[in-house]
Amino acid sequence: MLNLSLKQKLILLFSLPVFIFSLFLFIYVPAKRESSLIQSIEEKAQVIGKMTAFSIRPALFFDDITTVEEIFQNAGQNKDVLYLVIKKK
Repeated sequence: MLNLSLKQKLILLFSLPVFIFSLFLFIYVPAKRESSLIQSIEEKAQVIGKMTAFSIRPALFFDDITTVEEIFQNAGQNKDVLYLVIKKK
């Protein structure tokens, strides 16, 4: 090792693990948080879609356009909903 004093060696000894741990947190935590947020948004979209489909099914069966519009308006009140699409199977 270099000609370092005992104080400098101790500083290096304790600061290196702290630096490595900080680097790990700086890289890992944001990536994990991002994937978790994306997953929760996907789950929320699926729930909203299923709820809307469940609510709209009887109105479509009976050709009740007024109820369909009300259901779309209710689903559109959620700030995360940009658009809804109905697909007939």
